Order: sequence, then C-alpha cells, then structure tokens
Amino acid sequence: MAQYVYGNTVRKEEEYIHPIWEKRRKERRKIKVNAMTWILSISMIAVFASGFMYSIDLMADTAVMRESYFALQNDYKNLKDKNDNTEEEINNDVDMEEIRMLALEEFGMKLPGEGQVINYSSDTADYVEQYADISGLR
Repeated sequence: MAQYVYGNTVRKEEEYIHPIWEKRRKERRKIKVNAMTWILSISMIAVFASGFMYSIDLMADTAVMRESYFALQNDYKNLKDKNDNTEEEINNDVDMEEIRMLALEEFGMKLPGEGQVINYSSDTADYVEQYADISGLR
C-alpha cells in the first residue's frame, strides 16, 4: 500500500480498490441514477396528469354552472313577466268608482273637505314616517 502525506504531520494510507470492483461500483451507481430518473419522471408525469384532469373537471363544472345560471335567469324573466301581467289584470279589474260608492253609501265615509288634504314630497317612495301630530293643522 502506498502512503501519501497530507499536510505536514498526518499520514494516511490509501485503500486499494481493484479496477473490476471500481467498474462494478460505477455501473451500480449508474443503474441507481437511471432508476431515480425514471421514478422522478413518472412522479412528475403523474402530478401533471392529475393537475390536467383537475382543470378539465373544473371547466366542466363551470360549464354546468353557466347553463344553470342561464336557466335560472330565464325562469326569473318568465316569472317577472307573469307577475307583471297578473298585477296589470288585477289593476284593470278594480273599479275605483264602485269602491268610492261603497265607501260613501255602505260605510258612511265622507269625502275630505277643504284643508284636510296636505300634499308633500318625499325623498323615498317606499314609505312615510310621521314624527309629529298634524291634527292641529286643520
């Protein structure tokens, strides 16, 4: 065995490796590298394939949701038209003169007199709140 000097104080003997053993060791390392390359390649393909399948599934779900949205929008339009038509029929069927006559004759109501009707404008069209008694304005 050959001796080599590393530095100025340490002596270390080098281990002898037969050339055939060295060749086999390199071949085993090469096989391990090839196996790791295949494993890594297959795992990467699996990850990309699963991501691709997931994106296709999401696109299909989006298409179904879009169709559902348009169907619901169409149903809403049909119901709104039906409600508008029904409201118009109800308003056309009401005879305001007949209601006035019933109120005056049957229930003893009277038409408002001069100064009993107070007109005002409101910012909101939904409802009106009364904050003070207006009976003294007559």
